[in-house]
Amino acid sequence: MDLPKNSPKRIMIFGRPGSGKSTFAYELHRKTQIPIFYVDKYFFGANWKTKSPEECFEIQQSFVHRPSWIIDGNSISCPDSFEQRFALADSVIYFNFPRWPCLFRILKRRFFRDKKIYDRAEGCRESISWGLLKFAWNYEAQLTPFIEKIRERYPDKNFMEIKKMENLDNFMKNFT
Repeated sequence: MDLPKNSPKRIMIFGRPGSGKSTFAYELHRKTQIPIFYVDKYFFGANWKTKSPEECFEIQQSFVHRPSWIIDGNSISCPDSFEQRFALADSVIYFNFPRWPCLFRILKRRFFRDKKIYDRAEGCRESISWGLLKFAWNYEAQLTPFIEKIRERYPDKNFMEIKKMENLDNFMKNFT
């Protein structure tokens, strides 16, 4: 399928765990056939062992220089890779939904995982840890300064902060 000329070809999606990033990324991929890359699938080893920032950055090189991509995930522990995705993206979508619905979705996903979405590294079972819940709860407070600095470096970036699913309708209209 050929994309309309004005539609983004490199799309970065990040935000609070449980906000629906992976589901949206998958649906966008299905609609556009743009290759999708899930950060968690590449930046973790078995049992959620985090790879080094250097290794993450090197892995990312295999897909960020392609002409089109959808990259879903945070990986703030690898700030250089986050910034590179931000810099190379045509559109950046920040899923900033309220805490409680996201925490509910984290719990729901633990028991009712969508099998079509293959966004985990080999040997990483869906689990709920105190660290994940704490990260989800404090996401906005911890990351707002980081996000603001990145946005200051790239002021011309098409950046969308999504606080309701309805806000994604305008973005999806680019692909009709």
